[in-house]
Amino acid sequence: MAPLLTQLENYSAAASCLENVIKEETQEILKVGLYTKMAGNFKKADKEEECIKASVDAYELMLKLSNAKDAQTCRCLVNLAQVY
Repeated sequence: MAPLLTQLENYSAAASCLENVIKEETQEILKVGLYTKMAGNFKKADKEEECIKASVDAYELMLKLSNAKDAQTCRCLVNLAQVY
């Protein structure tokens, strides 16, 4: 549903759908991508605080799963920096 809502430019609703998926997801690594997509939708919806929170959540989860020098962790940090 989230991709359809994104295509329809209903970014807030798409982010909300992704939030529901995250609650049900059991694989932590997949949650990182979902948080990242959620942050992108919030950014497009001009919801700065929500975008920052989703970006921080993605970064912190990736940091927990890997380490600070991991490429994916660094990418999450770059995404967070771009939000600011």
